[in-house]
Amino acid sequence: MRGYSPSDVSTAYLVFGILFTVGAITWGFVMPTIGRQATLLGGVAGLGFTSVALWALNQVEFDATHSLVPIWWCW
Repeated sequence: MRGYSPSDVSTAYLVFGILFTVGAITWGFVMPTIGRQATLLGGVAGLGFTSVALWALNQVEFDATHSLVPIWWCW
């Protein structure tokens, strides 16, 4: 777990679950307004950004002083 406690990992999963749920509900209200194609393109763009961000974070050696690590501690 690269130095993270079980509590930290659980918190990360909890935050991801909450953000996913809020995002799904929000997209449900936004989709009829902006259309199906724009919604799908926005979702694919978000997935691409998230994938790249997680890949970059995974490449970082564990060091609490690295510039990408504070993103995890914002919550």
